[in-house]
Amino acid sequence: MNLRPALIGLLALTLSACVGFEHAPAAALSCDPDLVGTWRPKGDGPGRPAVVDRDCRAQWPVEDGKTVELSLRGYIAGPHRYLVLSPRDAERALGGDAPQGLAASVPPGGVFLVLYRIEGERLRAWLPDTRAVQRSIEARTLKGRKPSPQDSSVLVSSNGRALARVLAHGPEPVFGALDKQPPALNAERVTGAAP
Repeated sequence: MNLRPALIGLLALTLSACVGFEHAPAAALSCDPDLVGTWRPKGDGPGRPAVVDRDCRAQWPVEDGKTVELSLRGYIAGPHRYLVLSPRDAERALGGDAPQGLAASVPPGGVFLVLYRIEGERLRAWLPDTRAVQRSIEARTLKGRKPSPQDSSVLVSSNGRALARVLAHGPEPVFGALDKQPPALNAERVTGAAP
């Protein structure tokens, strides 16, 4: 099984219909101990698992047999878990050191969010839904804007506390209805593998 196409699909969506955030929804990010371990993708990808250590540093497989290190820190709000990725980590996950333009899509300090669930030995992850975010902006649940009218990207400018309050009521204003869309990433924990 190959993790690369799944991840590229996941992160390519952030490039074509990007949802960036000016502020992280949590001031202090932490390592979710449930992420620690070795995760093998279900479906397409580079055929190698991702390994997450106790500090939430992930050895993430990319093309040509290379691996990059990413920080998978985030926060937990009730039953919902969020990764807060720097533009640099999102770019590295796309394929190493080649810039992909994510840093230019958010102001300094901006981030990208990923919602994930761990159920038993299964991990599922979703990216923000651009249409859901746009609806939340139109309803004034969130503040934000499109960089230009023809752009499909959205930049959420709500401060971190406001974003956290919205997400505390559930992920739908940012991620849409999870039961109506497949996760961007499915993975299974490799049992017996040491991180």
